[in-house]
Amino acid sequence: MEKSLPDILQPLKRTHIGDIKKNYLNRMPQLIDAAAYGFYLLSPQSHSPFSIDTIGAPKKFLKDYELYGRSIDPLLRHINATRKTVHNHTVMSKSQWEKHRLHQLMNDYGLKWSLQGPIIVREEIIGTINFARHRNDKPFGEKDIQIARNLLELLSISIEYSIQVETQKQMFNVYNEVIDNYNQGVILINDKGEVLFSSIGKNLADVKLSNQMSVIDTLMVENRRLLCSTKNEQETVYQLLNSKKPIIIKSYKLPDTSVLHFISCNKKIKWENLKKVLTQREQEIVYWICEGEKPNDIAEHLFISPHTVQQHLKNIYKKAKVKSRTELVSLIMEL
Repeated sequence: MEKSLPDILQPLKRTHIGDIKKNYLNRMPQLIDAAAYGFYLLSPQSHSPFSIDTIGAPKKFLKDYELYGRSIDPLLRHINATRKTVHNHTVMSKSQWEKHRLHQLMNDYGLKWSLQGPIIVREEIIGTINFARHRNDKPFGEKDIQIARNLLELLSISIEYSIQVETQKQMFNVYNEVIDNYNQGVILINDKGEVLFSSIGKNLADVKLSNQMSVIDTLMVENRRLLCSTKNEQETVYQLLNSKKPIIIKSYKLPDTSVLHFISCNKKIKWENLKKVLTQREQEIVYWICEGEKPNDIAEHLFISPHTVQQHLKNIYKKAKVKSRTELVSLIMEL
């Protein structure tokens, strides 16, 4: 008994995008008969593919298509203009297609007929699905287009669902981070620069940092910087204006606002947790890191090369089980 389209795609609804691609490709031969299948994810800026998954397509053809075929592909141009699923006869006659350079390229690899459709999520084309048949096979028809349209609609729903799950997971992690570190000071600022919530007092908000700005002004800068970036989180280390005591600002992006996680500057170095595993030189480097010094400055203090400092830092990170300077400072500071 032939499976219906919803039955085949049902497992996709609770998977991540990578799994969606994999499961989709494995199920496509059950829906549309073709010699080759492709799933392309496109960069929103350049519209060039950053992820390509295929079945049955010769590797040399895929390379040649990206070099010579994509820029002249009439189906792809039609998709970008109309946002509709198309095959060869949708965009040109049989005789026109057989004279087209893309047809000539496909013919070199025994292929002739093409069908493509856009993957649309949140009104943006994020990729395409591609099908190709051999020159001895029958051309794609309207039935194939309708199956592909139904498939694309369900794929878009699946990907949108996956994105929502990832967003909710990210928000859950942010809220947990805020709850776990509430006593350290938390401030929530929206994309208009309005403070929605703050647990830090005015005295701390007005403290001047080494960038000649107050804490609250610095948070506003970090807020705008993160909202304008593609990152979902960032960590920045500052120093008090008249001291080298570090202040660490952790920022997490939410859909419309940014949570700025502010850690108090009133810290004392807790050496005993690391002294047992660090060498004397590594302890010296950790001291200067906690004083807010950068690797090049540390090298000058200790009369060693910056490369040597970096090598020591790698060993320190490994022993402390951290990945960054800010994580190291957070670990060894006693609030």
